[in-house]
Amino acid sequence: MKIIRIGIFAPIAIAAALLSCGKQTDVRLTVNIDSPENTILYLSRLDYGRTAAIDSVRVGSGHSTKHFRIEQSAEPNFYTLSLNGYGTITLLASQSEHITLNIDSRRMNGYTVEGSQGSERVRQIAVNFAQSKHRIDSLRRLPRAQAEEQMELEAQRQREYYRNFIMQDPMSMANVMAIYLKYDEGLFLFNSSNDLTIIKTVASAINALYPSSSYAVGMLNDVKRIERIISRSKVNDMISQLDSQLPDIELETVTGLPRKLSDLKGKMVLLSFWHSQNTNSLMDNRELQDIYQQFKAKGLEVYQVGLDTSRTQWAAAVAEHNLPWISVYGGDNAQPAINYNIAQIPTNYLIDRRQQNILGKNLRGEALRKAITDNL
Repeated sequence: MKIIRIGIFAPIAIAAALLSCGKQTDVRLTVNIDSPENTILYLSRLDYGRTAAIDSVRVGSGHSTKHFRIEQSAEPNFYTLSLNGYGTITLLASQSEHITLNIDSRRMNGYTVEGSQGSERVRQIAVNFAQSKHRIDSLRRLPRAQAEEQMELEAQRQREYYRNFIMQDPMSMANVMAIYLKYDEGLFLFNSSNDLTIIKTVASAINALYPSSSYAVGMLNDVKRIERIISRSKVNDMISQLDSQLPDIELETVTGLPRKLSDLKGKMVLLSFWHSQNTNSLMDNRELQDIYQQFKAKGLEVYQVGLDTSRTQWAAAVAEHNLPWISVYGGDNAQPAINYNIAQIPTNYLIDRRQQNILGKNLRGEALRKAITDNL
């Protein structure tokens, strides 16, 4: 399941910070630039979730050299140098480093950096990923099915490359940049539950070394958020496996007849979890009866799992409310509720005819009607 995260390198302009002069811990930055025209060079610091402007200087055409002195905290910091109209370069600086950067504005990815191990690792990340993005862009011209297959293979190669890159130096702050690489807005390289381990590795390392860093705090919060997303998307992870099948359910009806969810293949199924003493469940059922009558003849079936503690209480409610669909009893500790990650009652999943795709979760009212109409 595609897991969606917040990109930490998206610029948000905030107040400028003044350059400091004279401390031994300061970072000294020398930038050698070749530019075909007059332009402006912007220096900014990247914190987690925001960008702080530091300085800007005019750059003349031809060759020029610019010098910066940056007050540096005890933990490494990311900085960007943006050449107006040409592109942006990211650096990772530590205290007392004297960094020399050589830039040809006509080919920004060909820059070199000296005097900073962190910045060199960042350069390797940026250059390699720029090449991958170029390959991805070229694949977009292929027929859709072929393009998607080839793009996924390219992404898999890159994930493997960066996992190995991270594990070569797992305590490097540069790994933060690798974790948040993205091909497009919202399309991150590390984007599924399978990637959580490497994300945790980086987050834990940064937290151990720099617990007060905005990156440590931000990444640990991201890990928690991603875990919640993965938990909510557990079923979608299951159906992404090779057989593309939802986990089956086999439970007994009021009369003791076993019924399988998989027996309904060929019908669109609303898989519903409810409790007979839950007010929201009862309200949902009243509305659902109208929807069921509207679409039953067109191929909709409801498979509803009761999560009551008492089977007798559940059976009485099914009879009292004259529920017309398939009602089965799961109990308050039913394995299907665990498999489908039921965290609240009521919960439903709309499942396609082949039981390979979840078309929606917790759809109700007009939203449910529309989803059924669009997919039947």
